[in-house]
Amino acid sequence: MRTSGAVAEALLLVDDPAPQNQQACPGDPVSCGWTGGAKGANVFQGKVLGRSAIAFQGIPLDPPGDGKSRTFRMTNLRVDASGLNLQVLSGGQVQASVTMTPSSGSSSTLLAGQTQRPMETTVLEATGQIPLDPRQGLWIQNCSSLSQRALAALQFTASLGATFRTRTSAAFVDTETSAPPAAQNVPGHLYGSESLFFAPAYPAVNRLNVAGLADSGTRLRAVFSDLPAGVTIYVSTVPVTYTNGVPAVNGAGQFQARLVASENGAFAPMPPTTTIGGIPAAALVVNQGTSVAAWEVLATSGLAGETAQFAVWLSFAANNTSTGVGTVRLQLGPVSNVRSADDVAAIPRFSDDGTAVPLFNVAPTCAGGPYVVMPLPPVFMSVEVDGIRYNNNAYFNWQPGSTHTLKGILPTQSSDWTRRQWIQWSDGGAMTHTITVPATPTTYIAEVKTAYRLDLAAVPAGGGKIQTSPTSPDGFYPSAWNVPVQLQAVANPGYTFAGFTGDLSGTQNPQPLDTMSAHKVTAVFARNGKTPVIPSLTPVYSGGPWTVLKASFQAAQGYQSISSAQVLSAAAPDGGGAPFCFIHYDAVGGAFWLYSDVYGFFMGPVKPGVASSELQGSACALNTAQSSIQASGQTLELSLAVTSKLAAERNVYLRAMETDSSDTGWVWQGRWSQQAPLEAGLSVYPNFGVNSMENFALYIYGAISLGEFDKGWAQFLVAADSTGGGQPFCFVHYDKAGGHLWMYSSDVGFFLGPATPGAPSSLLDSSACQVEPVGAWVQKESSALRLGLPITMKATMSGPKKLYMRTMDAMGIDSGWRQVGTYLVP
Repeated sequence: MRTSGAVAEALLLVDDPAPQNQQACPGDPVSCGWTGGAKGANVFQGKVLGRSAIAFQGIPLDPPGDGKSRTFRMTNLRVDASGLNLQVLSGGQVQASVTMTPSSGSSSTLLAGQTQRPMETTVLEATGQIPLDPRQGLWIQNCSSLSQRALAALQFTASLGATFRTRTSAAFVDTETSAPPAAQNVPGHLYGSESLFFAPAYPAVNRLNVAGLADSGTRLRAVFSDLPAGVTIYVSTVPVTYTNGVPAVNGAGQFQARLVASENGAFAPMPPTTTIGGIPAAALVVNQGTSVAAWEVLATSGLAGETAQFAVWLSFAANNTSTGVGTVRLQLGPVSNVRSADDVAAIPRFSDDGTAVPLFNVAPTCAGGPYVVMPLPPVFMSVEVDGIRYNNNAYFNWQPGSTHTLKGILPTQSSDWTRRQWIQWSDGGAMTHTITVPATPTTYIAEVKTAYRLDLAAVPAGGGKIQTSPTSPDGFYPSAWNVPVQLQAVANPGYTFAGFTGDLSGTQNPQPLDTMSAHKVTAVFARNGKTPVIPSLTPVYSGGPWTVLKASFQAAQGYQSISSAQVLSAAAPDGGGAPFCFIHYDAVGGAFWLYSDVYGFFMGPVKPGVASSELQGSACALNTAQSSIQASGQTLELSLAVTSKLAAERNVYLRAMETDSSDTGWVWQGRWSQQAPLEAGLSVYPNFGVNSMENFALYIYGAISLGEFDKGWAQFLVAADSTGGGQPFCFVHYDKAGGHLWMYSSDVGFFLGPATPGAPSSLLDSSACQVEPVGAWVQKESSALRLGLPITMKATMSGPKKLYMRTMDAMGIDSGWRQVGTYLVP
């Protein structure tokens, strides 16, 4: 916030005067007061009391006539906001406390706004279409010269309609001129600019005539760091738009901005030093490997999703000894550490997030060099030479006798299906070792062995088995070209082999299978000439704790022959002593069941598509409203919307029974990484105050929903602590399923109610507090609940109190009591 000594740019307007009727007080409000009902000044400046406190003192409170009211509007109040990419929770409330004296001494808490993530940034390839390689940026060989090579496109995307703003609402003229400030002095009007309420005609005393005026429009900042010596960076002085990978300067009606000489200070366009492909560009000044570019927004649509792009080019002299990774970070500017009212610091100003991404990598390599360092195909690993990482073959012009360090970097491993094991370097060296360059050209090869899992199953489980040649003790086979594994199905007595499914098919027995990837093969065995049901599973969607599983069952006699189908997520077919998820579909009755490991019996039945919260255990819940069945021909398919309750690695098994009592047994289908649901978010507005009567607005978000069916509750407590603290307390309960309010009364020792939000009722009343149901309201969203509670806290609760919230969602997950605010009951 801008100040003039102890006087702030914050203004108070009395009775919302129109611009032509505004009279600004240039000094002490006492000298501008109203005398004997005669009107005086109606615009007053505030005084700075501290980092977070502005006071308007001596303002006349006399109403203009009997029975009339007075309106006080405060404007130009600036608050700290988050810099781009800072770890600040979006949706947090920004509140203001207003105290009026010497009237009642009461105060009001106002919602000034919410913290928001202002924009997203991306570093794109030079075509402006796809992101640049986040590992190293553009790869540059230091033995080759580059002259104004297209390097990247810097992209800023507005997450909010108010992200990109001009200095004031003055019309755009051209990119070489900052439009003169235009008055913005209509009370209550929201201007889409960086400036707030601004009246240039006010007296200049105490900077009244510039109160609310921003120093600049939104400035977009790019910080280039770790630039090797000899590198020249060019940026476009104006925004561009890419068409088929080719940039062109933005035209009329498009986003406009201008490269300025500094991220701070007045508008000063930086002149282009060259033109590249018809685009004005400027070479940036580099100081100790760092350079900063800043563009000021001059014209914007003011809409969320608007994108600003700026082109970047690079020049580099061949055989420069400087190497390394140059980085860039994109953010709002200017950056400042000043977080309090200040006469000099820029408005607006932002915190430095320090988040940088690789832009380019100048490596000591040269195409066709006689010394080669490479990973052994086909494993896609990386190698590191002298501390620089290479994802492909690297060529060097080393001097014989020089020393260099080689390091092999294993690719990401998968414990379930893939194993990687370091073997050696081709020179016999360890995973990390130092070499002395020989006089003759040499290639150094990093060798890694990869083994893939071969999963074998039999249907039914007792029908037979699959034998392999060669055998493997753990089911993993080393990857090798043209060295297949032979699979042979062996039937048990009373069964005959009916064919392979999965990554093999047909009745040929044995069959070869390559070892170049992981495989799953099932041998099907028939008893008395009858082919059993063949199960298969596909996870079609997974997002956090929510997963959709498609279990398919193929029956040679038609899907009507299947009497039931089951899906089990567990440590082992018998549960393995850990929580499990066991879903049963009764094909004859057409309904779902779920075995509850909490109660020890099946819960159900519930028809597919019907909302219910009944089918759940300790490990999962089935959203029956979003689950469905498809049956046609030989196929029965279950689409199961499953919500996990815990984080765990589990095996998934399928099983089917037929009307003639044939049973596939449990058939393993793979692994499932279950994820625990996020903790529900709880907040209340206001979260502090000093009134005896308050309209509390509760917000519960991120809670699990099981379709349209509401289950669970929300609770609100005003008390000395979460147990009541031995003092009178106010405890309100909302039942989601019934849609009713209840209130616990310590007078009688039980809950009073029920009462319906929006309907009059006197039931919710005790010696501690009273809830007015007629003023209560409920707003339900897909994964959120908003609840309004008008509460009067009685004299028995006088003193400091804490605000608590608690919720239980449809899956029975209890948040426990969480403090969400404080309150002083008069």
